Amino acid sequence: RLPDATGAHGATVDAAGNTGVGSRTVELDFTGPDLSLAVQPTGRPARLGELVTVGVASSEALDGGGIQLSAGGLSLGAPSGSGSNFSWTYTVKATDNGVFDLSATATDVVGNPAAAPETGTLALDGVVPTVSNAKLNPGRVAKGGAFTLTFTVSEAPGGDPAVSFSNGVDAPVPMRKAPGTGLSFTYAGVAPNAGAAPFYALTVSVADAAGNGTVAGAGTVEIDNVAPQLVGLEVALAGAK
Repeated sequence: RLPDATGAHGATVDAAGNTGVGSRTVELDFTGPDLSLAVQPTGRPARLGELVTVGVASSEALDGGGIQLSAGGLSLGAPSGSGSNFSWTYTVKATDNGVFDLSATATDVVGNPAAAPETGTLALDGVVPTVSNAKLNPGRVAKGGAFTLTFTVSEAPGGDPAVSFSNGVDAPVPMRKAPGTGLSFTYAGVAPNAGAAPFYALTVSVADAAGNGTVAGAGTVEIDNVAPQLVGLEVALAGAK
């Protein structure tokens, strides 16, 4: 690689032998641009519907038609920007899931290419987690009695799921997570005084690491706090005729 430089001079002699000297400055540019790449959001995959931005910055002005970004088969479209800063945007779709390799190349305004592509990664997660295999035990319980809910989520959550039960009248009652690992969970609850609304719907709220969330119904528990009443008594005497 040759160093950049400026400067030029020239001389001329006329027919009588007079010498004239003139000069003009010419800038020589043999150095390609240095590129840097930035992705937003950072630290986590982008979630469904989120706007992703990939930015490329350069140490010098670029030829707008000479900047290219490949994204591992993901189509990001044309960039916006000018000079030394360009960016691409993309909205995450439900079919986007995985890590995509980024590679940016560019040439400066006189055609010098970057010495090497600038690389990075773009993580996308457009898949919303689901809840399945919900099992309630028992389905009917007395006031103060314990019951459990087990269920499975389709992918590793970003935090513990939130589980509660509500009769639609009183405030929802949270359930407590039991120890365990993996994608199967068990939560325990204690039945309150149900009053006039004894049927409680259970809901599971879960989000993945990207922030995709869902709220799923998980059955209904009946809380029975009405003691049985004797409505009649019949006595039979032995030997009576």
